Amino acid sequence: MSIAENEYFIQIDDAENRLRRELNENFDYFLFKKIINKFLIVTVLDNGNKYLSIDELKLCKKLIKLNQQKQVSDMEDIYYNESFLVETIRLSKDTVLIYEICDSNKVIPAFVKNILYFYSEECFEKCEATQFELLGIVVRTVNPKICSYIQNAIFRKYKLDRLKTSNFANSSSYMGTKKKLTSFIIESMYPHCEKDSFFLDIMCGSGAVSNALAQMGYVYASDAQEFCSLLAKIQGAGFCKKQAEKLIKEIYSYYNYNLGELKKIFSKELELEDTIFRMDLDEKEKVFDSYKEFINSYQLYSDTYKCQKDIYDKINNKKKEIRSFPYFLFTYYFANVFFGVAQCVQLDSIRYAIDQIADEEDREWALGVLIVVTSLIATTYGGHFAQPKRLDMDSFEKILIQRSKSAWIEFSKRILTIAAESERYSYRIERIKGPWENALNYFRGYKINQLVVYLDAPYKREEYSRYYHVLETMVKYDYPSSEYKGRMRSKKGGERFSTEFFSKSSEKIEKVFEKIIFEILTRGAICVWSYSDNGVVSMKSVVTKIKEKTKCNVFFYSIPYKHSSQGKKSKKGIGKIDVTEYCIVFVNSD
Repeated sequence: MSIAENEYFIQIDDAENRLRRELNENFDYFLFKKIINKFLIVTVLDNGNKYLSIDELKLCKKLIKLNQQKQVSDMEDIYYNESFLVETIRLSKDTVLIYEICDSNKVIPAFVKNILYFYSEECFEKCEATQFELLGIVVRTVNPKICSYIQNAIFRKYKLDRLKTSNFANSSSYMGTKKKLTSFIIESMYPHCEKDSFFLDIMCGSGAVSNALAQMGYVYASDAQEFCSLLAKIQGAGFCKKQAEKLIKEIYSYYNYNLGELKKIFSKELELEDTIFRMDLDEKEKVFDSYKEFINSYQLYSDTYKCQKDIYDKINNKKKEIRSFPYFLFTYYFANVFFGVAQCVQLDSIRYAIDQIADEEDREWALGVLIVVTSLIATTYGGHFAQPKRLDMDSFEKILIQRSKSAWIEFSKRILTIAAESERYSYRIERIKGPWENALNYFRGYKINQLVVYLDAPYKREEYSRYYHVLETMVKYDYPSSEYKGRMRSKKGGERFSTEFFSKSSEKIEKVFEKIIFEILTRGAICVWSYSDNGVVSMKSVVTKIKEKTKCNVFFYSIPYKHSSQGKKSKKGIGKIDVTEYCIVFVNSD
């Protein structure tokens, strides 16, 4: 079957038939399947069918021919001889991939794919046969360039393993976090970068990838939600323990000033909550009834439920002058919803203190830490704030324990810990205001061909502004609307960001991806796109459209992974979904 000139993908069965015709007796079906199953050659899923790009097909043909050739004499010295139960795949004339037969389904890491892409030509200068073991596979080679590349890959992995991939993700769940995939992502993009490349994490989320990139070069983090770029910022260099100690002392005096005023306003509620938290849990039903009654009697501000007039008037006055003393937004919006009353009083007081700090850098670091603490002490489902956790006999003990945590103690501990981590990072992470169009416009006038843009947009029709509205409110602190049980910011009122990816139409979302990747490439930058075969759009379609519009080379990397099913159990009942994660790198070829 011939491929039309404008087609960039071929279905896997057609690819097999084409290789059979072109290679004749040199075609090895079992080798072909082995190459595919080990992700040496990457397929993409589209409408239930697997496809190969034409470039991957050419690479596959090259691999099969290489492995069917007679072994040259210098290869005999580098074959793995510690076990008879091994299989090998030759990556080049001077390099072999070796794995035990029982590990035949274990896929290869990204650095092996880069050997195929960039080091597959035979090197005439040989080195001593060297064996590398990394991420469950063995590579043996006499190629000095490959030795150097793998040694550097091992060092990069060591540096990433030493870091806390995401301070936020370590304290709570963030939907779509790349915390466990950073090594795969970094190794996928590394060969395409220059020594002086700088990076833009254009939809940075929890900042896990920004954190990893800060080991390679200068990083800019952007997101439509402000709290995300703050989380990214505090995962780079630029802060130290001495600064943190000084900042805590400065914050503490302002914190106590606001705290003292709120203790007067909410004295009865604080006293009653403290009494309940100290009750003997051996009398479980009594404690539960007391706490439930306390929650039901506590009055909050709301735009959708009945609200006491004095609270309504007080909040409306605040909307006119949001920075007036005292700060009490969280105590009137989220107490007994996502936090305890005492926690809210402390969170409000820390937020007041941060606004009194003169230095903007110090304010941003302190506010980033406060976001971490807000997530850490919250009572939520899976770390998000779409709806409050239900109070019942099964959950209330855990809720009491969670709401007994001190926001101030957690804040003071975290700021010192994050400062110590910051001293270990190589580069700063600078914030750029989102959304993505604004982030790209920021680089007008720069030498753009050194820019590497990492794109990790939502895979699903998820409304992130709904899931994390409390954290965004902590940053803005603007006394917004308070709607329904989740005390949401108003979407209709424009208080919550409405993403282009929140659409029922996969075709519309595909067009957004095409637009973003096209804009990145036309500005001369490299685009590194993370996506999954569990996403709503067709990677095949997006890549094809980009190839039609631009002159670029496309490099495919993939790895099996397990996605959280967001509280829903899979058929196996373990709450995880088996997927394939991709890193697709677009590089201008002009």
